[in-house]
Amino acid sequence: MDRFKNVHWLLRHRRADFTDDERRILNRLFVHSPQIKDAHDACEALTVIDESPLSTGQGKRQIRRWMRQVSNRGIRCFDRFLGTLGTHFAEITND
Repeated sequence: MDRFKNVHWLLRHRRADFTDDERRILNRLFVHSPQIKDAHDACEALTVIDESPLSTGQGKRQIRRWMRQVSNRGIRCFDRFLGTLGTHFAEITND
């Protein structure tokens, strides 16, 4: 399993910034664990929302859509985050 050594570093960064070798390592990991791929895809999708120049209303709609998608896809590692986000949605979205 040395081929996955330090893969946690890759999971904390955006795929767009990876070298070809890093991309290959991550793709191999995703073959072994589709759940990690789903979680990483969800993280990247939320980052895109955060970095997009959206109005407050657009941002709220995008975040709610993201929350539904994560929940519907059964990505369980986000359960607590989704709960916190739901509880503090107005504060988080600067409403």
